[in-house]
Amino acid sequence: MDINIMDLADVLHNNNPIDLRVFGFGEKTREIIDRLCRLNYETVSSKVIDTDAEIPVPTKSDYLVIIIVGEHSPAAADVAKAYHNAQTLTLVILLPDVAIDSIECDSVTTATPDETLLIVSSLLNIIIFPGLLSIDYNDIHTQFKNSRRFKVFLSQACGESRMHLACDKIAREISKLKGIEIMSIFIFCNLQSPSRIKMEEIPALQAFLKTFPENVDMVWGLYNDDSIPDDSVRLAFFATGKNMM
Repeated sequence: MDINIMDLADVLHNNNPIDLRVFGFGEKTREIIDRLCRLNYETVSSKVIDTDAEIPVPTKSDYLVIIIVGEHSPAAADVAKAYHNAQTLTLVILLPDVAIDSIECDSVTTATPDETLLIVSSLLNIIIFPGLLSIDYNDIHTQFKNSRRFKVFLSQACGESRMHLACDKIAREISKLKGIEIMSIFIFCNLQSPSRIKMEEIPALQAFLKTFPENVDMVWGLYNDDSIPDDSVRLAFFATGKNMM
């Protein structure tokens, strides 16, 4: 199945239904999926695939599938392979202590349940809702397609130096990562707040980004999240690379 990645932009612009899917495998994923469902994404199908359930089959309208694996599951590997072979952008998140020898997908990472919820909701928000400075599905597709591995760094800070503090919180951990090819930086704040992000705060982020090698491609966007306290900012760094370690 061939998918023209420009189609999604047209679909979103015309407010037509699209298929973004999130599947959970294992009881440890049930709470994550339940919390995602409570976010009421109109264009997202989220569900736990029980062991005796019918295995989902990709369709022509599937643009993205995120598979969360909470236990060893041959069915999870089968579903990932089916969607990947159908050219659907296929991302896999393994919860801690899940060991899978190999899984066919575009990119895979490991995260805790709380991190997984933030990772998935961040990606969905970016694709579904326009930002003040937007990274769209085309950018996500370009970065993650056949990237093999991705790693996400999340940070939140408040107060006058919030951008500097948010960067500083993850600087040591992210500096250990080698082989980054593309980095997406998502900035979330309450854009309706009087304390929303100001231009004079951006240089702190720019200074942090200058610490990365020049051959790392970077894109960034600014998005609203009214669940974040007025004086806070949340950063999500998505790093991808075929040989990243």
